[in-house]
Amino acid sequence: MAVTLRYVDGVLVQVVSRGDGEHGQDWTARARALPAVPNRLPEPEDAVLQGELYWRLERHVQSRSKTLEARSRVAGVMAQQTPSGKDLANIGLFVWDWPDGPATIEERLETLTLLGFDTADYTHALDDREAAGNWRERWFNGLLSFATDGVVLRQSSRPSGRRWSSGPPEWVVAWKYPPRQALAQVHGIEFRVGRTGRITPLVWLYPIRLEGRRISRVSLGSLEQWQALDLRAGDQVAVHLAGLTIPQLAEVVWQTEEREPLSVPAAEAYHLLSCLRLVEGCQAQLVARLTWLGEQLDMRGIGEGTWQALLTSSPSFALARLRKRIPFQVTTGRPVVWFLLLAALLHHSLHRRYGRRPALIRSYWFEASSRSRPR
Repeated sequence: MAVTLRYVDGVLVQVVSRGDGEHGQDWTARARALPAVPNRLPEPEDAVLQGELYWRLERHVQSRSKTLEARSRVAGVMAQQTPSGKDLANIGLFVWDWPDGPATIEERLETLTLLGFDTADYTHALDDREAAGNWRERWFNGLLSFATDGVVLRQSSRPSGRRWSSGPPEWVVAWKYPPRQALAQVHGIEFRVGRTGRITPLVWLYPIRLEGRRISRVSLGSLEQWQALDLRAGDQVAVHLAGLTIPQLAEVVWQTEEREPLSVPAAEAYHLLSCLRLVEGCQAQLVARLTWLGEQLDMRGIGEGTWQALLTSSPSFALARLRKRIPFQVTTGRPVVWFLLLAALLHHSLHRRYGRRPALIRSYWFEASSRSRPR
């Protein structure tokens, strides 16, 4: 699990997970309890370090061993309220860069070693591509104390840390190991319409085990990719885990002769302004919009399942459920704004479905509008 550590005057003040590259989780409190993470450096350095938390494994050989859910184990321990001392001790730290550290990689490695990090043990100078391949094979087939998915090749010089961004750097390239694959049979195909109208095909599989994980579905990313592959129930596919985490379709191994007919949504029918009302074929996009709105308004406890249930219930029951989920306050605060926005969205769908505006919406709308008006 990638992390960023910040030290001020040699004292650990913040640890943040990578997250989506721009926003991560604050792991400071938990990281301070990890024996592998120094709370104070030997020198009063101001440093921002990039590293990885890993799960310690005994006599691990990547080429013939499973990852044993190493990444998820680290994430699980970091998310626990009271992890055991044994689990905390089983998490190691590998610091792989110091963005604003010494200018040359030799100086950075020397200083990191003096600060107590073992970066130099796994960083070696290369003369040519053959040397890189030799080290890659050595670590792929040799004993290590942690799981890996490849090696990283980097230039000895790189820009200042102020120029770094969340995107892939130009001075570093990852050389991944060949991913493990598993054969799976397609159970069915689902086409999901997102809030913007994008259609994402999901390939449902008869469950398989891969790298210690249970895999039952794979996303194809786009309707065009499904059309190119023409997958149907009964086909057999090879699946691997990208980055040891994300299930991906590697290839189509075999296709059945009998091609099951599918109801495929028309791409031209869905776009940013489609499905503003609950009409046939629009429930998925409308639910996606409501789910997104709930996330933007930080409406905890209301997710996709809630909206699905609301849109398939009677008007009075739907609004009663919504009323119980949202703490309704007749003040000028945000809850009133939330309710009015949601009532307006539900009005579009329920009015279209039942032919009239539900009385419960009328009463809530009037009550909220009248009581929240400044006196």
